[in-house]
Amino acid sequence: AETAPSSPPPPPLPRGVPRDMGPGVVALDLVPGKAGGLFAESGDEVRVLLKGRLFAKQGWIFTNDYAETDDRGLPRPHVFTLGAGEVIDGLDVGCLGLREGGVRRVVASPPASYRDKTQEPIPRDFSNRQRLWTTVFNPTRIANGEGDTLSTTVWDVELVRVTKKKGGDGGGRDADANANDDDAFSLPL
Repeated sequence: AETAPSSPPPPPLPRGVPRDMGPGVVALDLVPGKAGGLFAESGDEVRVLLKGRLFAKQGWIFTNDYAETDDRGLPRPHVFTLGAGEVIDGLDVGCLGLREGGVRRVVASPPASYRDKTQEPIPRDFSNRQRLWTTVFNPTRIANGEGDTLSTTVWDVELVRVTKKKGGDGGGRDADANANDDDAFSLPL
C-alpha cells in the first residue's frame, strides 16, 4: 500500500525569538541542527539529552544527562515517542520540529509540566528526585498560592536521533541527508 509523502519540515524557530508551541509551552532554538538531519514529528521515537531546571528555584538543575554517563563515559539519553504521553506535555510538544543535532530551550509552565510523580522524565538519582517532588508538590507552598509557579520547568533539549514512525515512508529528511551520520554528542550546555 502506498503511504502519503511526509509533510515538509516545519520552519526553524527564528534565532533569538521564542515561539509559543501550544498551551503552556514556549521554545527557543539555540542550535539549528544538522543540515539534512531528520526532524521530529508526532509518532516518532526520539533520543534526547536533557538538562532540566526548576524556574522557581533560581534555575536549580534537577536532571542533567551530560553529567549522568554510562560505563563508556557517554551521556545517557532519554528515549520516548512524541505524542504518546510518555513524558510531560512540555517535552512532548517542545520537541516537535526539532532537527537532529539541534538544541532547543523549552519552558513548560505548570499545565505542561509535572502534574504527578509518575510523569517522565524522572530524575535518575534519589536526592534530585526527592528535591524535585518536595518543590513541585509542596503542600505548604501550594496552600500559600505559589502553586502556579512551582512546577515551571526549563529544559535544554538536544535531539540526538529520530527514528521515524512505523508505516511511514522514512520522510522527514532533507534531500541532502546523509544516512550514515554518527552519534556524536554535543558539548554540555
